[in-house]
Order: sequence, then structure tokens, then C-alpha cells
Amino acid sequence: MIYTIGHTKNYLDAIANSLDGKIQKLGRCEPGDRFPDGYEGGYAFRSIADAQKRIDEVYSGQGFGVFGIEADWEKDTVPAQDGWWHNLVKNADIVVLE
Repeated sequence: MIYTIGHTKNYLDAIANSLDGKIQKLGRCEPGDRFPDGYEGGYAFRSIADAQKRIDEVYSGQGFGVFGIEADWEKDTVPAQDGWWHNLVKNADIVVLE
């Protein structure tokens, strides 16, 4: 498991309202209707501490939390072009951490 960040209330609400109790973090997308310029993929971090570091850098006090994602660091992520984190290259199930 690796880690991501998201708005805690929004993620928990989406999970509670999903038919199977699962939601996914979005991976890389080519340009299209939803993302005219494409999308690099969601945040991916190797550790909870790294994910929390990103929250502290940009999202402190905005209701963000750390979540697990069912993905492999080596196969499912690439270094971000604009930061020290990685981006997902494919969609991955989000896991609520206890």
C-alpha cells in the first residue's frame, strides 16, 4: 500500500454513498472532455509521513487527511513534474486508514 491525500469529509461521504463502499484515486488521463489539458494523476506518497508533509505544506487547516491507496510505488507511480511527490499512472482504490 502507498498513500494519498484528500478532503476527509468529501472522501468519507463518497465512500459511504458508493454502491460497493469503494472509490478510486484518479490516475493519469490524456487530454479529453473532463481534462482538456490532461491530468498528471493524483498525489502518491511512499509513507504516511510524506503525505502529511504535503498536507502541512499546502492544505493545513482545510480538512485534508491521509488515505491509503491500493497501488505499487514502483509500477503505478511516476515522479511528479512539479514537486517532490509522485503521481498515479492508473486509477487505484482508496483505503480508509484506521
